[in-house]
Amino acid sequence: FTATALLVFAIGIGATTAIVSVADALLVRPMLVPQVAPVMTVWQYNRETGLGQQDVAPGNAIDWTKRGRSFESVAIAEPCSVNTNIPGREPEYLSAAFVTEQFFRVLNAPMLHGRPFLPQDYYRGAGRVAIFSYPFWRDRFASDPSVVGKAVPLDDGATYTIVGVMPPGIELRLFDRRSTRPEPQVWLAKQGFNEFEPNLRGTGYWNVIGRLAPGVSI
Repeated sequence: FTATALLVFAIGIGATTAIVSVADALLVRPMLVPQVAPVMTVWQYNRETGLGQQDVAPGNAIDWTKRGRSFESVAIAEPCSVNTNIPGREPEYLSAAFVTEQFFRVLNAPMLHGRPFLPQDYYRGAGRVAIFSYPFWRDRFASDPSVVGKAVPLDDGATYTIVGVMPPGIELRLFDRRSTRPEPQVWLAKQGFNEFEPNLRGTGYWNVIGRLAPGVSI
């Protein structure tokens, strides 16, 4: 009886803790973004199935960024992954995201160290640059600010220059299916669109965020 009672208590406490943690992350804890109220995620709605809040198809996302008039700045985030290949460390699989030019302007959040991406970082053929999330920088680089400006092998040995570190407390919760798409640990500049991307419609896997223009409300 004692063992059964303890098991019931353990399951109950564990489930309650998990639910409270999720509610805190998604509903209670504020994002450390200046003037967060005008920042919005734009989801895709499937008229055939009636499903909403879906990640956006590339073709739709590109159209929205070009034609939208309700936002003073709008950007795309594309989930991806990279593999670190840092000498002296075990290779590591990391969640990451490519972002377009307006992304950090939408957030309007200063870097803890370094700088956000510059317009020239998004040009096709420009040098590879990356920004680390605060948890990744803290846990893997011991909160060393000198990592900014260094070249780090990512993604099958390709070298990226670390230009910035995100501030603590920013959890953007960009993508659905969070169990398979965790919060990005590395942010990369998307250097142009591939030829096939504007023609991809239907099911999506990108995220669109925007900062509402002054005087616009939804």
